[in-house]
Amino acid sequence: MEGERPLSATFSVPGLGGITFTAEFDPDLNWLTIAGRNADDKLVSKTGISVTPDVVEDVPILPEPIIPEGGTEATAAHIESFAPPEEVSE
Repeated sequence: MEGERPLSATFSVPGLGGITFTAEFDPDLNWLTIAGRNADDKLVSKTGISVTPDVVEDVPILPEPIIPEGGTEATAAHIESFAPPEEVSE
């Protein structure tokens, strides 16, 4: 229908080395995905977001921890990444 918003959009962000992002919304699931692809069209980032018409409380968004190559504590770091900052162990 005319006037409806598109269900997908593509954009880039200056400073990210040519990564192009595509946002796609599934209205049946109220689910928004954002996928990032590099200049070689390789997937380098993807996230999903539940969308609701209800007002939500703002929450801090923290970057995922970087695990050194060969690191064995990926699971612990992943779990800690979801803890509030004051509860993260040293």
